[in-house]
Amino acid sequence: MSKQLLSKFVGAAGLVLAFASPALSGSKDQNNCTPTIGSCGCVIASPGTYKVGLNLTAAQGLNGDDSCISIAASFVTVDF
Repeated sequence: MSKQLLSKFVGAAGLVLAFASPALSGSKDQNNCTPTIGSCGCVIASPGTYKVGLNLTAAQGLNGDDSCISIAASFVTVDF
C-alpha cells in the first residue's frame, strides 16, 4: 500500500471515529473491551492493541450505536 493511499485510509478512519465518539459518551452501560475480545457489546475506551479471540455475532448483544465493537479512543490497533 502506498504512503499516500495509507494516509487517506488513516484520515478516513479518524473521521469515522470522531463521529462515533459522541454517541458513546452518553451510554450508561458501557462494557469496556478486554485485550482479547470474546463477544460483541464492548467499547474500546483506552489506547492499545486488541485482538478478536472468538467468532462475534450480533446475538451476543450490540452497543448503543448498534455496533459490535465501538472504538472511543485514539491509537487503537485491532487484530482480526
